[in-house]
Amino acid sequence: MSVKALLVDDEPLASARLRQMLDAEGVEVVGEALDVVDGLGMAEELEPDVVFLDIRLSGVSGIEAVKSFVSILPTVQVVMVTGYAEYALEAFGEAVTDYLVKPVGEVRLRQSLNKVRTQVSTLRKSRRAEAVVKRLAGEVRRLPIRMSKSIRLVAPERITHAFASEKHVMVVTKTESLKTNYTLTELEQLLPGALFMRIHSSCIVNLSLIEEILLLGNHTYAVRLPGGTELPVGRTQYPLLQDRLKISRAI
Repeated sequence: MSVKALLVDDEPLASARLRQMLDAEGVEVVGEALDVVDGLGMAEELEPDVVFLDIRLSGVSGIEAVKSFVSILPTVQVVMVTGYAEYALEAFGEAVTDYLVKPVGEVRLRQSLNKVRTQVSTLRKSRRAEAVVKRLAGEVRRLPIRMSKSIRLVAPERITHAFASEKHVMVVTKTESLKTNYTLTELEQLLPGALFMRIHSSCIVNLSLIEEILLLGNHTYAVRLPGGTELPVGRTQYPLLQDRLKISRAI
């Protein structure tokens, strides 16, 4: 698993040695800073997974800096690096991931990286899960459509397509066309992404109901739905539609 590291140490030789050791362990060192101020700026710009932070730096101690790094990047891992072993308990009290004593040995560094990789992997999985939950939370099981004296609840699988018509967006089922106050962009977010696709700036289609793709010539395309309804396919959307329908580009 790839890990990006930022080194913050006012001893260039120590920093250079640590960089070599991290390179050997497959860690990408994205930046090096001599003090906390520059380190914070680099952290904000480069977004490292882990900061190797000297515990004694001019101007501010490494321990005091931990909270600053975490405030900029709440998920960043911090590994304290110092020649002062007596600060270990205090450093762990600041909830850092690990503590290394100079000169750092290969075995001890590898142990520390194992902790870092475990934490980074857990955080990445958590972020992916949150993204999926957020996306699914935005999708509806039934699409509410305001009628004159009621609110119609339409199951997404009943919708064949939606299209922009003058000032309104129409949602079409197999039995009726419903005028809505939604925009196509709003419908994209509400309708299940696994079932629907924006195939043109003017329309969204239920992929499971496409019966034919029409090759109209001069790089123009359309799809045909049950009942003969034809919808345009944007030139840039056509390759994406092929991918979604699992159609070989060679066809």
